[in-house]
Amino acid sequence: MQPQTLPHLFYRCSVIYNFWFAFQNWWLGTNKNRINVTESNIFYGWHDDTTESKDILNYVILVAKYDIFCTIQESDEVPFNGFPSLLKNKLVTLLQIAVKNKISNNFTKNWKGFMRILFSTSLVMILFNLWY
Repeated sequence: MQPQTLPHLFYRCSVIYNFWFAFQNWWLGTNKNRINVTESNIFYGWHDDTTESKDILNYVILVAKYDIFCTIQESDEVPFNGFPSLLKNKLVTLLQIAVKNKISNNFTKNWKGFMRILFSTSLVMILFNLWY
């Protein structure tokens, strides 16, 4: 029932707060790295040198905001459970683009550790290991 401002849409709404709470727990479980999601981090990203994997985290936050925006257009709820699949699809697409453009070494350098954690033993990880 609140005005649809950016702070409300992406952070202040109680429905969205639950999404970010689940995101924090997921990030901790996935990376063994505790983060504190704040309104400032959501809008401006992580810029300090104390946040491990900040470039990856900033990309993942962008995908999360995309998921929130798309989901809220169709529903009053924004469940977190679909987000990991969306992120995996985005990363597979990035990998395919990198391979096609013959810059997969850059992709590997930046994403290999995170891809291993996120995909574990899936077919995508098996193919990723074959390429590298």
